[in-house]
Amino acid sequence: MNLIYALAIILVALCTGLLTTFVEWVFIYRKAEYQDLQQDIEDLQKKIDKSKKDAGLVHKGGSISAEEQKNKKRKKEKLKRDRELLKAKTQELSMFKMRSTIIVGVIMVSVFGLMNSIFDGRVVAKLPFEPFSIFHMFTHRNLPGNNFTDCGMLFIYILASNSIKSSIQRYFGFAQDSGQPSMFALPEEDEE
Repeated sequence: MNLIYALAIILVALCTGLLTTFVEWVFIYRKAEYQDLQQDIEDLQKKIDKSKKDAGLVHKGGSISAEEQKNKKRKKEKLKRDRELLKAKTQELSMFKMRSTIIVGVIMVSVFGLMNSIFDGRVVAKLPFEPFSIFHMFTHRNLPGNNFTDCGMLFIYILASNSIKSSIQRYFGFAQDSGQPSMFALPEEDEE
C-alpha cells in the first residue's frame, strides 16, 4: 500500500509540474514581449562580457597616453551604462513574470493542501536510513511513532516536484540559462 501512495504522490507532482509549466507558457513564454526581453538581456550580457574583455587589456610598458586614458574612461562609462540597462531589463522581466508566479504559487499551495489532507498521518515510504534530526520535520511530518525511517508525504512530494518540474522545464526549453543574471548574483566590482 505504501508503494501505491508514493506513486500517487509522484504522479500528482508530475501533473502539477505539467500544469504549472503550461500556465507559465500561457502567461510568459509564448508572448513576444517575453521573447524580446529575453533577447535584449542576452544581447546586453554578451555586450557587457565583450566590453569587460576589451577593457581588461592592460597597457604593457611605458606610460599611458592621455587619449588612451580618455578611451579607457569612456569604455568604463559605457560598461556602467550597459550594466544599469541590463539590471533594468532583468527587473522588467521579473515584473513580467509576476502574474504567472502568483498563479503558480496558488496552484502549488492548493495541491499541497489537498495532498496534506489526503495523506496526513500516513506512512507513504520507508527510508533505508535514518535522516539527520534536522530533516525529521520533512521526512516524519505528522506521522505517529518514533521510527524516523518512516516517511510522510511532504518529503516525497518535495523531491518529486522539484526534480520533475526542472526536468519538464528543461525538456520544453524554459529552463533559466546559467549565463543569465539571477536575483542572487553577486554584484560586480569595477576594476580601477
